[in-house]
Amino acid sequence: MRFGLGLIVLVMCLCAAELLVRYAVRAPADEQYDARRDAYAWHPHASVLRTDEGYTRFRMDAHGFNNDPLPDPLPSKRVLVLGDSFVQSVQVMRSDNFITRLNQRFAGQDVIVYNAGLAGGDPSYYPVLYDELDAAVQPQYVVLCLSDNDMTDLLRWAVKRDSEGRIVGFDRQNGMPSQFGLVRGWLYAHSALITHLKYRYDPVIRQWMREKMMWFSGHQITRKHESNMDGVSDSLERWRFVLKYFLQRKLTITVVVMPVMENRARGSLQLKYKGVDRLAEEARQMGIPVLDVNPTLLDDFRLSGLPAKGFNNTVPGVGHLNKRGHRLLGDWLASKFEVITR
Repeated sequence: MRFGLGLIVLVMCLCAAELLVRYAVRAPADEQYDARRDAYAWHPHASVLRTDEGYTRFRMDAHGFNNDPLPDPLPSKRVLVLGDSFVQSVQVMRSDNFITRLNQRFAGQDVIVYNAGLAGGDPSYYPVLYDELDAAVQPQYVVLCLSDNDMTDLLRWAVKRDSEGRIVGFDRQNGMPSQFGLVRGWLYAHSALITHLKYRYDPVIRQWMREKMMWFSGHQITRKHESNMDGVSDSLERWRFVLKYFLQRKLTITVVVMPVMENRARGSLQLKYKGVDRLAEEARQMGIPVLDVNPTLLDDFRLSGLPAKGFNNTVPGVGHLNKRGHRLLGDWLASKFEVITR
C-alpha cells in the first residue's frame, strides 16, 4: 500500500516538474536524426524555449533553421550564412540576432539574409547544408563563418578520397543511431524535464568522465581530434576542400571570423583564435575576402567596458553573443555588405 502511494506521489511530482520546466525553462529537444547531415537537427517548425543562456522562445522555420518564413517571390539578392551555434543564435530572441538586424538594415532593398547555423557544426557541414537549402534559398552569396574551435573540429572526421588521393567528402561513420539512441531521442523530443537535465548536467558529466579518463590513462587523451592537435596541414587540407566546393559552383563567398574573445571583467579581455587565423589566411591565399569582427568588438569593449558575450544568468563575457554582441555584429556586417555582395 505504501509502495503504491509512494509511486503515485512520485509520478505526480514528475508530472508537475515536467509542466513547470516545459512552461518556464525549456521545451523538449524537438530534434530528429537527419541522414543528409549525419547529425541531429531541429524539426521543421520546432518550438524553442531556452533559459540556460538568456531567455528565448520562438519557432524554427520550415527547414528547421532560425528564420522567419521565406518570402515569395524571393528577393533578387540572396545571402546564405553558414556557421555553428554563434550563427544559429538561439540564445537571443530572433528579433535581436545579427541576421535579423541585417535584414532590417536592408529592408526594402530586395535583399534577404538566411540563417543556416547548425549548433555543433563545423566547416565540414557547410557543403551539406548548402545542398539542402540551395533549392529553397537559391543563394548567389555565401558567408562561411569560422569559430575558434574549427581548426581542431575539422579533424574529427575521416575523409573520403579519390584514386588520386584528393578529398571528395567527409566520412563521419556515425550511421543511424542505435536502438538506445532512438529511445533516448524519443525521450528528449517529448520531455522538457529530461531535455533540461541533459543540457544542464551532460557537460558536467562529460568533464568528470574526461578527468577520470585522463587519470586512468596517465593523461593520455585518445580522442581522435585531440590526439591530432598538431595536424595543421590535415585541417587546412579539409578547409581547402570546403572552399573549393563553393568556388567550383561559382558562388560569391566571403569568410567571416566570428567572435573568439572572452571578457572576464571590465578592462580584461582574452583573444582565443586557436588556429582559426590559419584558416582565415588560407582563404586569403585563395583570393577569398576575409572579414574579422574581433577588432571591432575589442574597440567597443575598450570604450564601453560592456561585454558582447555572456548573459546575466550565466557568466557575462563568456559564452555566446548577447543582445549587444548581435547588434554590434549585425551593424558591422552591414557596413561590409558591399564586400559580401561584390
